[in-house]
Amino acid sequence: MQVLSLAITLFFVLDPFGNLPVVLSLLSKVEPEHRWKVVARESFIALGLLVLFYAVGARFIGLLGVDSSDLTICGGVVLGIIALRMVFPDENGGVAREAEVEPFIVPLAIPLMAGPSALATVMIMSAQSEANPLVGMGMMTLAWLVSAILLVGGVRVGHFIPPRLMEAFERLSGLLLAVISVHMVMTGIRAYLVVPA
Repeated sequence: MQVLSLAITLFFVLDPFGNLPVVLSLLSKVEPEHRWKVVARESFIALGLLVLFYAVGARFIGLLGVDSSDLTICGGVVLGIIALRMVFPDENGGVAREAEVEPFIVPLAIPLMAGPSALATVMIMSAQSEANPLVGMGMMTLAWLVSAILLVGGVRVGHFIPPRLMEAFERLSGLLLAVISVHMVMTGIRAYLVVPA
């Protein structure tokens, strides 16, 4: 159940609703019929990076000498900051700028689809699903798949979606992510209080 919760968290961190306007802006110079192919390609590159961090996550955490409660608290704080940015976006739109050429890896796959927060979430998933890594991998892939489908579909029909509706979806996602981030921080704190150092 905890891995499923992290998969839902990962979906909100991947933020397809918030990323769609940025993706459409970055692909404004790309031919409309080719845009969804670019997004699909970049999504698979992002998946490769997520899988890599999932595979090495538990070992890397072990080398750092930290446990899952440390990562849970840290991840909750980072997610809280991201949630605030989603609910209260900055005026200049961050990376939302027109690209003169077709984007490749940067900035679509990295950091838009697989940014530091998504990679940190995947590492937490890896550490908390050591007993059954295939379940964690399946949950991670499911979160990525839903996000990728929404992005590809959104790019194909993007010009039909009102900007205000996309903004509402992003802010709702940010609100839900804020709740999840508080839960992660409290879970980590409870682990410290229950288990002696």
